[in-house]
Amino acid sequence: MEGVRQLDVTSSTRVSDTSRAAGAHADSRTRRPDWAADVFAVLYGVVTTLVVHGYQFGRGNHTVYLLDPLRRAFPELLTNDWFTTSTLQYHTIFGWVSGWLMRVGQIERAFIVGYVALAVLLNVAWFKLVRRMGGSRLTYLLSVLLYYLSAAGAGLGVYQFLQDSSFLPSNISNVAMLWGIYLWMSRRYGWAGVALGIAGVFHLNHAVVALGLWMALSVWQRIIPTRGYWIGTAVVAVLCLANIGWR
Repeated sequence: MEGVRQLDVTSSTRVSDTSRAAGAHADSRTRRPDWAADVFAVLYGVVTTLVVHGYQFGRGNHTVYLLDPLRRAFPELLTNDWFTTSTLQYHTIFGWVSGWLMRVGQIERAFIVGYVALAVLLNVAWFKLVRRMGGSRLTYLLSVLLYYLSAAGAGLGVYQFLQDSSFLPSNISNVAMLWGIYLWMSRRYGWAGVALGIAGVFHLNHAVVALGLWMALSVWQRIIPTRGYWIGTAVVAVLCLANIGWR
């Protein structure tokens, strides 16, 4: 009888191990299509964004944003220009980086890479926000369709998220602020502060709004301060106030 019991225990253990292995294999097979479907949905949004917006360099409003970098790269060209020397610049960090890229002759290549990166980051944050709020992939794809049917929506200041189809400081800030909102909703307050700080340091308008948004969300949610929250608060305050202080 004891031998029979041992045989039963061994058999049941083998069956249990086999079942777990089969279940793990089935889970891995079901996870892969989910992951692939997520990537496909986001890529569809990215391609749609690039097709609708297109890309341009040095045209339209983009020329205004390139004047400050041009002055920084070649100061002798615009020493007597009133606009670049005597008016406020709202995007100092962008001017520094763009001026350096002009000096090394890589600004056009860097800008197109940056613009594609913004399109990807915009749609990844968009997709994550939809899923965070309980939506499905179909919900995200439908939102992409409705967004572009409604004149491609609007960001801060009633501009499109990718204004002028160019790599602009306002577009960097728009995408960074969207990430900040998603990260706050996910309770990753430290990274939310980093994202909103990036939005604020690249454009003055976003610096003012990011500080107000951080304070409003903190009061509205009655947040209990944690280490991550204090880190986020410090980052968004330092970056945004630094940009404001450069005026």
